[in-house]
Amino acid sequence: MATFGTYDIVEEIHRGPIGSVARARVAGDERHYAVKVFDPAMMGLLEADAATQTFLDRAALQKLLAEHGAKNWAPVYELQSTDDGGYYVTDFYPLTAKSLAELQAESQAPLSAEALHAIVSAAVKGLLELRMRHRRAHGNLKPTNVLIAGTVEDLAADPSAVPVHLTDPGSEGDTPGARAKIEQAMASLLHRPVTVRFERSAEGPETPAAVESAAAVAPKRRDEVLEGDPLVRKVVELFEARLLHPEYDDDPPRAQAR
Repeated sequence: MATFGTYDIVEEIHRGPIGSVARARVAGDERHYAVKVFDPAMMGLLEADAATQTFLDRAALQKLLAEHGAKNWAPVYELQSTDDGGYYVTDFYPLTAKSLAELQAESQAPLSAEALHAIVSAAVKGLLELRMRHRRAHGNLKPTNVLIAGTVEDLAADPSAVPVHLTDPGSEGDTPGARAKIEQAMASLLHRPVTVRFERSAEGPETPAAVESAAAVAPKRRDEVLEGDPLVRKVVELFEARLLHPEYDDDPPRAQAR
């Protein structure tokens, strides 16, 4: 397998059109790390150089946040340019908010309100850390960029003991696109897992009608999730100032061409 600096790749976790994520180890270290590789081979030369620099700049911002005490951001241990693009190294996280939601959709034991609150609270506090230190929005928030350092069983046992970190801030700051991504991600964190919880608590098999009706019940569960944390509740209410679609998409809805 490939090597990036002192990090030896153990297995590839995900591959996309312009990069990959792999689990890695360091000789003599029992910990597992994640290496995110950016490889813009399909781009033109000038476009690829600019995209690689943007990738490294975003990783550098994340590294700076964690090094300066931000508690809800994934650390970056190394970032480098390569002949093919660039890479950075962070901790290995067993779950993302998206993979957690997918597991919950298949599970008969949904997460508690306490676990959902812990995830939403950490995401909001990470956004506030970025805002207070750099006066900008995340710009690329989505459930795949909410990292969970534990398993479903860990969340069930003690949600407050499971670290939840943000990653991959976007290159754009306070723009309509950046705000839309925050709104979309919050909708997924709050509504999609909540919908799963209500459907799994019903007797009998799921039906399309039951799934559609869950949206009417979800706000009650949402209040339970946010109860007891006025700061998180206020920030989430600001994100929800306009109607949110309960379904998740990696990208926010685009305006229709006129």
